[in-house]
Amino acid sequence: MLLFFSIQFPQYMLIQFKGVGAFFGHNDIFLTLASSLALVFNAFSRLITGMIVDRVSFRYYFSILMTASIFFSATFSFAAPNSVLFIIYLCAANYIYGSVYVSLPTFYALTFGPEIGSYLYSYCFTASCFSTLTISLIIYEVQ
Repeated sequence: MLLFFSIQFPQYMLIQFKGVGAFFGHNDIFLTLASSLALVFNAFSRLITGMIVDRVSFRYYFSILMTASIFFSATFSFAAPNSVLFIIYLCAANYIYGSVYVSLPTFYALTFGPEIGSYLYSYCFTASCFSTLTISLIIYEVQ
């Protein structure tokens, strides 16, 4: 549940932003610039998340990430037609994505020990990839 609610929307947006953006009427140049800006947020989140988790508890920070991810996924279809909101949502999704993937290995190592934690994290990472493929196939079949 932890990974599902925190990463599904950001991961889907990271993979499908161009198709989703085109669906809402944004042109290719805009989508390229929006993605470039969003990737800066992804890199920034990977740098700053470690500092944040050192100061606050993992549970508190991850709760914020999960809540933000749920909020953005629930309101995305209303905000996406607006260019500025589309960029904000794409940047937020990339920030959440980077934050989750930089903090989970430490969480698994602290919870299950360094040896078993890294082993379990690899399964978690693989499961996330399969779940994104599954969601993409479901969306394709529904259309």
